[in-house]
Amino acid sequence: MVFANEKGPPELVIEVRSPSDRWGQLFTKVGEYLAAGVLAVVVVDPNTETVSVYRDSGQQIFTTADESSRRRTN
Repeated sequence: MVFANEKGPPELVIEVRSPSDRWGQLFTKVGEYLAAGVLAVVVVDPNTETVSVYRDSGQQIFTTADESSRRRTN
């Protein structure tokens, strides 16, 4: 993965899922970002009103619009 910034990868990437995005492709892209040195990737899914945060430490935070089903995984 190549980034336009000469200083290296960004610390944060935000991906907004479109209806045509497949989860497998999106997870592959998240893995590529993290492997390239990005510290955290945020995936926003407007259709399900969820936000997932993937960190370089392997931690994932998943939140819904109403916050009732927030969970963390390691």
